[in-house]
Amino acid sequence: MDWYYEVRKMLANLLDFYERYPDILLYLKGVDRVSLRPDLIESLDFHGKRQREIFDIAQFYQIDERAEMMLHDLSAQCGSSLPQNDACASCGGCL
Repeated sequence: MDWYYEVRKMLANLLDFYERYPDILLYLKGVDRVSLRPDLIESLDFHGKRQREIFDIAQFYQIDERAEMMLHDLSAQCGSSLPQNDACASCGGCL
């Protein structure tokens, strides 16, 4: 299978997930929607709506191998040369 098909399939799966969000997540976690506070449900609904908007306009592209290596090298330099703040320390920095 080519990368184009795989990326399209992944985006379609994510869009499907967010079409049914948060209900699909609550189902997978065994949580009843009515057991949650209304403000939390509102926040989850907003998140799902926002993600759907993002995926509706999402575009993808392929970069050549040289550009990919350059970005990888820049990312590695970022992780090793910049001071880390608390957020970076918790996730391992830019790498």
